[in-house]
Amino acid sequence: MYFSKAQLSRRALGQDRNWELGTNGYRAHEIVWSLFSDRRDRERDFVFRWEIDDGLPLLYVVSERRPEDRDSNFRRLATKKYDPQIVAGQALAFALRANAVVKKRDDDGRQRVHDVVMNAKHELRKDGEWEDSDLTQSELVHSAGADWLVSRASENGFELEASDVLTESHERHEFKKSRNARRVVISTIDFRGRLRVVEPGAFRAALMHGVGPSKAFGCGLLLVRPM
Repeated sequence: MYFSKAQLSRRALGQDRNWELGTNGYRAHEIVWSLFSDRRDRERDFVFRWEIDDGLPLLYVVSERRPEDRDSNFRRLATKKYDPQIVAGQALAFALRANAVVKKRDDDGRQRVHDVVMNAKHELRKDGEWEDSDLTQSELVHSAGADWLVSRASENGFELEASDVLTESHERHEFKKSRNARRVVISTIDFRGRLRVVEPGAFRAALMHGVGPSKAFGCGLLLVRPM
């Protein structure tokens, strides 16, 4: 596995659409795929995340193959082998941008995917509790988001409490796929906090393959460091 960090080239920065990489999941999908699409039938074998660093788009990616900048989109592409030494009981600080969703059946009996924050607000409204609730929007984001992450900790080899989690943003992203103009809507929550490794094998898989859905659009990359 490889861990890469990259900044866009001046040529790429000259294209207005590349300044939308933090919000336009399909443009992000396209430009990251340019590093790995060496043949048409490739399956995605990487997870990634875009940040704005010092005013410039910055990419982090974990991949099974070494990336190659065939289209000269990046002025700086630093790649190293990624072989984290994981042991049970290890405490780590983490950052994660996730598409936190819940699947449930609607009134028509069809199963649909819902953003956890909007679902929590809907449930409060349905029970007549939202108007009387003292919860602010940020508190609702933390409550619903932290519960979602805690519920997925075990399957990904770690444990944490809701009090170990900070939720820094909740954003809705809407974009269209350039090939078929299909509309895509996802919501993301940025998490930071601390966790403890319980099952090193499962946790290593989470580091390599991400947490939650919408990984093709820049969600799921779990960044960690020792505390």
